[in-house]
Amino acid sequence: MLGKMKIFDFGTLAITGIILFFLIVLGWIIAGQILRPMLFPTAKEAMDPAYKSTYRLGPTLIGLGILYGPFLVGFWWAWGRPVLFTIEQNGEWILRNSLCISLLRIPPDQPRQLEGCFSREYAEDSNRDSYFAGDLHVLVPSRPGISIRALCDERPDGKPDFFEKFGYGSATTFLTGPHGGQTTPLHAWNASGPVFLAEQAPAATGSLPR
Repeated sequence: MLGKMKIFDFGTLAITGIILFFLIVLGWIIAGQILRPMLFPTAKEAMDPAYKSTYRLGPTLIGLGILYGPFLVGFWWAWGRPVLFTIEQNGEWILRNSLCISLLRIPPDQPRQLEGCFSREYAEDSNRDSYFAGDLHVLVPSRPGISIRALCDERPDGKPDFFEKFGYGSATTFLTGPHGGQTTPLHAWNASGPVFLAEQAPAATGSLPR
């Protein structure tokens, strides 16, 4: 029986944290120090001769859009980017974003495929000379694909060992996926691991030698 498995994308989580920091800090400054005096001035502020020349709605909103807009776009990107991929003991797959909100849930009996697009990376501050890093694509028929960044080690034959560690046996016949990576056949999942189905999804065709 396979235990609960997790893949965590620390890089995306760090980027999201930076984006949220600036969203909150700049949002507080913009709301409290710019928009509030401009839209809801106190009697003293309204009587200040410099008030009307300082707070001009049009130019101010354009400037704020240029300053704050990139962080809103970054947050939109981070919202749809998974940082945690969990396989529960009952076989359910769950992908969550940086706010722990589920982006995709796959019940145990729903067909799915897993495509790994890994490339070799060389480590300078690690006990190992190299490792594999890349995107792990979760493919579900008739649903948009979703991917998460993943790391794995090297097998004795020089290939990534991700699928073996993830419960796919040595007898698995892999395919070439839509992103050009090593892809599993269509399968469900239970407490013992993958349960391969006779029908294979059209997203991945052709065998890939091990």
